[in-house]
Amino acid sequence: MTEREKKFFDAGEKLRGCGASFFVSYLYWKLIDPTHTNWKLAKTNNPITVLNNKEYWFIWADAIVYKSPRDLGTNRINLSGYEIISMAEKLVEKLKKSPEFID
Repeated sequence: MTEREKKFFDAGEKLRGCGASFFVSYLYWKLIDPTHTNWKLAKTNNPITVLNNKEYWFIWADAIVYKSPRDLGTNRINLSGYEIISMAEKLVEKLKKSPEFID
């Protein structure tokens, strides 16, 4: 496994731990819209997981754009899969402007 492949594998494992919907909702609130607070509806997710893994933000957001809306719609923060994908697309655009997040 190459170093790049290992990074992508590790990123997937860490995203599974915090949850794609929570990640998108929290980061959307933090970077794009401070009035978006759906992430606060999550009972078990902790923003520390997101904050401690900044090196994966772009990888995560970019991967979520290509996920099935049906799979993403099974969350407890009242967002549809389509909303999550739309928010992830905006995050990808925002993160592209910050070279430290691009692999």
